[in-house]
Amino acid sequence: MIVSGTTENLTEEEKIMLMMKESTEAYDPKYYVKIPQGKRKLAWSSYCKRCRQEGHCIQNCPLLHYKRKDGQ
Repeated sequence: MIVSGTTENLTEEEKIMLMMKESTEAYDPKYYVKIPQGKRKLAWSSYCKRCRQEGHCIQNCPLLHYKRKDGQ
């Protein structure tokens, strides 16, 4: 194992390998943390544009699966 700080006796290739190992340690996947996604917050309004009720947005509207009587 190569110890940092003792690079004067290393070849150029070993120095490059040591530098690459030290510079990529912080990006190791074991340090990744997945941030849990909560419920989506309403950013622009507080009511559904489809049914005009508060508490959900149009993507979660209970009327989304119902068709209108006029065929649209």
